[in-house]
Amino acid sequence: MRKFLNRVISFTGVIFCTYFVVYNVILYSLENQLSNSKNIILGDSQTKFLSMPNSFNYSIDGSPYFLHYEFVKRFKNIFRNKNIFISLNYHNFSDLYENRYRYDALFPGWAKLNIDRINDFSIFSSINPDINNELSKTRFFDVKNKLERLVDVTYSRKKTENSSQKVLDSLIIMEDVQRHWLNSKFINEDKIQHKYLIKLIQLLLENNNEITLLKMPVTNFYFKNVPNDIKIDIDSVAHYTGLDLLNLKDSLSISNRYELFKDYGHLNKIGDSIVIDYLSQFFNK
Repeated sequence: MRKFLNRVISFTGVIFCTYFVVYNVILYSLENQLSNSKNIILGDSQTKFLSMPNSFNYSIDGSPYFLHYEFVKRFKNIFRNKNIFISLNYHNFSDLYENRYRYDALFPGWAKLNIDRINDFSIFSSINPDINNELSKTRFFDVKNKLERLVDVTYSRKKTENSSQKVLDSLIIMEDVQRHWLNSKFINEDKIQHKYLIKLIQLLLENNNEITLLKMPVTNFYFKNVPNDIKIDIDSVAHYTGLDLLNLKDSLSISNRYELFKDYGHLNKIGDSIVIDYLSQFFNK
């Protein structure tokens, strides 16, 4: 029995040591990439395609600001004196996200995935008290999924690009309008997004970072259906924080060119190239 226990302990020790070494090798590579990048993008699905010189792109679908906050906090010293671009668009303040975190049935698995990501950059897992529900009870030692996500952030981030699909009619966009703003199942008002955007900005300012709020283009049809209070929210964030808001919807004047979009606000490859050309001046300054 003692021999068996010794073998189990030895086997478990080998697995843990291997995990520890692999995890730290990948983490070291990530830290090097961040150190060598002058510009950091804290974005969402609209900015995933941005692969710019001297930049690191950390874009997560939906732009959960609490994940961006945890990312910056984890690598705070490396982030010092960087140029930071934070995605800020209408859908980021939709009650959609708050309600997905509270009611998993709205999008099964989405909330747990994002909550688990809080721990991607630390070997052991912990719970964020602000995201406090049954989904927060994650596994303490989530080896496989944690490594896969860390590898994706470190090595696969530049592979994402939008398709060449085009918006054919406004019905496609109306589906997104319904999903973001008109769902009768949205019971809770947004608190998490607003709170963590401000916490993120404060943390970056304390760290002597240059911050630009980046507002990607959306189609005119979608813009007309965004609630007015959300439009005011976007402007008030820039005003309250004193940050520059780089509004590409206005700067590029492409929101009426639906052939450049694949849905309400995700550009296709042609639209991508227009944005990349325009942003190059900011990423090279």
